[in-house]
Amino acid sequence: MKLIICLFFATFATFPTFSQDKWTRVALFTTSIFLNSVGDGLYDEGKKLESKSFKAASIGTLVIVPLVTHVDRKKGLNYVLTFTCLRYTFFDAGYNLTRGLPFNYVGTTSYNDRFLGRIPSEIVLVTKGISLGAVIYLNKNK
Repeated sequence: MKLIICLFFATFATFPTFSQDKWTRVALFTTSIFLNSVGDGLYDEGKKLESKSFKAASIGTLVIVPLVTHVDRKKGLNYVLTFTCLRYTFFDAGYNLTRGLPFNYVGTTSYNDRFLGRIPSEIVLVTKGISLGAVIYLNKNK
């Protein structure tokens, strides 16, 4: 778990190497999603203080998006779709790895888990791959 956390914090150190704002934004969104998923996993493990720290870092990551990237209000839908697709792709994996579960484990408590639990895991994995492809498509060079 420490390796996962270090990888996401290392994302912050790579900002100057990104040549385009959109990929910096995608990296920040992804970092925020993983921090939030780790926070949820820690909360469910009973580690409330650590959980709050990760959730605060997740919010802080989103807050700095307009400070380090150019935000165009006309592309708001693109940002929402990008964040949604990234969250669908990565949140469960981050949560499951934090809890020591298989990365593709689907729980039974949330509506999302109940829905995904009815679908074969291979198909869920394919849809997450398509979702990641959608992120790349939405943020490709234009």
